[in-house]
Amino acid sequence: MVLIHEWIHDNRAAFPELRFVFKTDTDVWFNVPSLMQLVDKHRPTQTMIGFKYVNNVRLLKGKWANP
Repeated sequence: MVLIHEWIHDNRAAFPELRFVFKTDTDVWFNVPSLMQLVDKHRPTQTMIGFKYVNNVRLLKGKWANP
């Protein structure tokens, strides 16, 4: 995920008309009109919108680690 964010940041000049980047998993369904209403409320800046994890534990070791 971190590499995806870095690539988008480093290459955004190559896509001047790009307004949004969405990331989801294969087991997620979303309502496109509702999603567009949500993102239209925010300026097209480097804003990340997502689910807020409560008591989230960041794994430092193993397959799912996030250093």
